[in-house]
Amino acid sequence: MEPAILYLVYSPVLRAFKIGITNLSNRRYAQHKVKGWVLIKYWYFDNRKMARCVEQRALKLFRARLPERFLNKNDMPQDGYTEAFSVEKISSKRVIKIINTIIKEYEKLNI
Repeated sequence: MEPAILYLVYSPVLRAFKIGITNLSNRRYAQHKVKGWVLIKYWYFDNRKMARCVEQRALKLFRARLPERFLNKNDMPQDGYTEAFSVEKISSKRVIKIINTIIKEYEKLNI
């Protein structure tokens, strides 16, 4: 089992949130940090598969509630634009609450 970190970042320039997964070296987040993204919260997982399940479930929920694509590849040359969404449509507190709820659901299922 490979550990992983699920993170929530914010871009004040793009007015966007983004969730993603990185390994413990945090290399992926570092790519966003260089582009001005700020870390809001992170969740540690002993199992990368669990982190991926939580990320995918959260993205599915966000896409259902926020159906339009917010950013494009030109906005994020470091990639990750498909996991980004407008801060105008949802608060960071709400994003965190949704992710925490998903984590609790998966913990109950023992995934």
